[in-house]
Amino acid sequence: MKLTNEYIHLKSESNSKLNGYWTSDIGGTNEVIHIWEYDSFAQRTEARKALSQDQTWINSYIKKILKMLTKQDNLVMYAVPWFDVKPPMTTGGVYELRMYDIMLGKGEQWQHRIIQGFPDRCKVSEPAGVWTMEFGPISTAVFLWPYPSLDERIRIRKEAQQQEEWVEAVRDCSSFAKGGVSKVLIPTDFSPWR
Repeated sequence: MKLTNEYIHLKSESNSKLNGYWTSDIGGTNEVIHIWEYDSFAQRTEARKALSQDQTWINSYIKKILKMLTKQDNLVMYAVPWFDVKPPMTTGGVYELRMYDIMLGKGEQWQHRIIQGFPDRCKVSEPAGVWTMEFGPISTAVFLWPYPSLDERIRIRKEAQQQEEWVEAVRDCSSFAKGGVSKVLIPTDFSPWR
């Protein structure tokens, strides 16, 4: 983390927009998760090309960090059209990353039904973003929820379970999902979304 904190600005300077950088507290061990935003694949390609030619990035960061990695996943997500990705309004606290494995061919039905209950859920608290997977585990929906604390998460989720439209939407959507993953994330000091 110290090494990343020292050199992450070089990636941002290469026309890559960092939204958030977290460590996994629950649901993963010794993991970091970060979300970068690009306007297009061409922009991403150019940013990666610029970094591959930056000798400080290569020698001072990549060559050192590779010795510390055991596994890396690189996913491409698109924000859903029915919810704008936005940074959380407050700082501090925790995030919950929820990934749902939707049955192949059922993504449209799942989205249609979740949209109907989503406004009720957002009355209680809003996610920072909702995405669908383009590259990575296909037919996956991703929600990133900010909470002031884990205790507040429990309170908010109990309150959400009182929202009738949301409860019905979740119940109906469960028939389209094969499973899911939940992780508690702690933002790093250099994460724009905190």
